[in-house]
Amino acid sequence: MSVGAFGPPTSNDLAVLGLTIPNGPWMADVWLMDQPVREVTSGTTECAVATCYRGAGRADGDRPRDIDVLCVAHQRRWRKTPTGAKTTLSAFIEDQASASQICRPRGTSRRQPQFRPIDFTPLQPRMREELRYVAAIKIGRNQWRSPHYVNEVLRSAISVAVDRGYQSLTEFEETHGPGAGEPGTSGLSGHLRAALPAMLRVLDEARVDPWASAYWHPADLGTKSATASSNRPVRWDVVTCDWLRVGLMQLSREDIQSGARAWSTLGNYVRAGALLSAYMSDVAPLGPQDLSRAVFLEFLAWVRSERTTRSDLAAVNTAASLLFDMRQRGIVPGLPDTMFLFRGENPITKVRQPKPFPADILDAIDSLLGGSDESLEADVRLLLRVFRAVGPRASEALSLPVDCVRHTDRGYSLEYFQSKVQDWRRVPLPPRLGADLVAQSARVHNLYGPSCKWMFPYVGAAPRMNDLANSTGDLAPWPYGRFQAAVWAAYERSGISRSSLTGEVLRGPHLHRFRHSVATGLLNEGWSQYEVQRFLGHKSPTMMQAYAEIHEDSLRAKYIEFVERSVDVTGKPITAPRSARSPTSNAFATVSSVRPWPTATARCLRSKPATSCRPPA
Repeated sequence: MSVGAFGPPTSNDLAVLGLTIPNGPWMADVWLMDQPVREVTSGTTECAVATCYRGAGRADGDRPRDIDVLCVAHQRRWRKTPTGAKTTLSAFIEDQASASQICRPRGTSRRQPQFRPIDFTPLQPRMREELRYVAAIKIGRNQWRSPHYVNEVLRSAISVAVDRGYQSLTEFEETHGPGAGEPGTSGLSGHLRAALPAMLRVLDEARVDPWASAYWHPADLGTKSATASSNRPVRWDVVTCDWLRVGLMQLSREDIQSGARAWSTLGNYVRAGALLSAYMSDVAPLGPQDLSRAVFLEFLAWVRSERTTRSDLAAVNTAASLLFDMRQRGIVPGLPDTMFLFRGENPITKVRQPKPFPADILDAIDSLLGGSDESLEADVRLLLRVFRAVGPRASEALSLPVDCVRHTDRGYSLEYFQSKVQDWRRVPLPPRLGADLVAQSARVHNLYGPSCKWMFPYVGAAPRMNDLANSTGDLAPWPYGRFQAAVWAAYERSGISRSSLTGEVLRGPHLHRFRHSVATGLLNEGWSQYEVQRFLGHKSPTMMQAYAEIHEDSLRAKYIEFVERSVDVTGKPITAPRSARSPTSNAFATVSSVRPWPTATARCLRSKPATSCRPPA
């Protein structure tokens, strides 16, 4: 089988494929998987229920929770209390003092420290290799998360394979389905029956070189970023034109490996390739040498006649750029040496609509950051303060290095690399925020050692769960989705969901809007666009023109200040008209208030000191 093939490999292909299995605990002959720590021990302190003698607390490194004051048994009773019957935790503790005692709690006294062992030794070599490969890929993609689930699926697959003498996972297909099983042998468990299609799909997509597969997953390619807003897989099979698909895959590989493009950009590549392939299928197959500028303009006309969405028109522009890049880099040398689209052709109006938070929403968020929500985790609160103060991009804020804060005699400053613009950003910090970030850096160093390189590492609610997906023990920064969920949960607890000023209903934490709010706020404080551009780390002033939506109140205040500092030709101050001091329906002064004096006898306005506006005689 060639490396560049895109069809699913057969059993013989897999036998010679020599799968490269990522290193992990699944490589052991017998995999001993630890039970969750919180289910094994209930801590070192004493349960808050007066009549309970069991221990309470939390495992080392686990995030603090309100119910840590309870033992495991009473935690389970608290969780099982119906929502309507729940009061407060303190009331629950008082009630449990007189409630029936838990004579034999589940969990701590009977549970073993480890799950039943997963023994790979009885398996045929190819079956052993396939099961380990599937486990490594599914765990690495964070698709298998529960240790209990992984243990049950693998042990069930091993049991069936040994009993029936299977040599490959592909032999499971004939036994897949409800009621599968043969007399005297083990049938498929419910978890295995549900997991089997996805396991076979992983094998179908397996290649010696994962870049040669038509299915790209960032975890398989080693490009997965926890802080990225999107780590969705990329499917190249929708690009049906062979030479175009191979060329786009090579171009994408170079862009991703060099860091020139983010993973989410590949979706635009696929969309452009799929659209051009659809045109070739509908009109006529085209080779690279046939795709001239005239043909590309016909493709553009076809898109405009057949499709009307803005994303399809944008995909045409992307296709023109990609074809040019593939020709320039020699990836598809048969392409004509031409510009497929010139500037101004197929124009698409770019819509930039900065949307700062309404004032009342910002006030509520400031109250939240000030400590109104005691259940908000400390690192989430601190990171949210960074968003509020300097408006970083989300991916860059989540991956701040542990040594990103500088302290000199001039104060604290934040310094980090901006991956989007490929440049460093250095901004001053408020003294209190700077000191708290320095304390956070020291805390991370003490807890996780010098090997942890993140200012805000993510250990999860229970760090033991990372042992499956992260066998090396290296901590990752906060995942984008989980940080969003934590912030949104804090918003909901504090009632930050709707603006009473604008009527806007929030649908999420909107982390990037902190950047818009900082930009608009600085502009309204009198900063120039260039100063705000430097502060936010923008390369081009284009975006600053979109940010420059100075509030109408600011414009009115500046006008009044100008009028009050103005004098007439005699040097006497001009008093601001009363109408200019009161807002109108659009918050600006009316036309008559702007020019309250007759046009024919209009006076010259100049800043003090007073001089005549007339030329010398």
